[in-house]
Amino acid sequence: MVYDIKRYISPDDFTNVGALVNQTGEIFVATGTTPANWLQKSELMQLAPIVIDRNVVLTTIDFQISRVHATISAAEEFIFDHDANIPSFGDVQFTASDGDFRFLIHARLITHQLIRYIGKTTTHAYHIEGGQLSTHPAYYILTESSDYILTEDGYKIETEH
Repeated sequence: MVYDIKRYISPDDFTNVGALVNQTGEIFVATGTTPANWLQKSELMQLAPIVIDRNVVLTTIDFQISRVHATISAAEEFIFDHDANIPSFGDVQFTASDGDFRFLIHARLITHQLIRYIGKTTTHAYHIEGGQLSTHPAYYILTESSDYILTEDGYKIETEH
């Protein structure tokens, strides 16, 4: 959230939560929730949040995979071990029948479910969400405090401090 110090009363201190200076008229983006000192109850006014377009895309994909196992026993073993072995997050590669592929960047498994089990065949349904579909996997995770940013070609660029 963004705050305006409407009336500053010394020795209140908001520098640990984003203010550059402690004075009336200072506008700052809160980086924390508890000021170092607010015993004098300086007056703060909450301003409308600043919306930053980071060109973030949410992609949702639902799909099913049918697997034919070597034996019924192997199918049962796969079912029993599936929950423990399936990754819950990361980049997911999708391969088309023509060999073309895309990565779903920063994907997270939302739900998965065994929907059919007949003999040696198992079918699971998956629901995943992630960022953009890209031709490159995400080599670097972009966080609010990161020193690097992700580029489309997979190279890292050092950000300015």
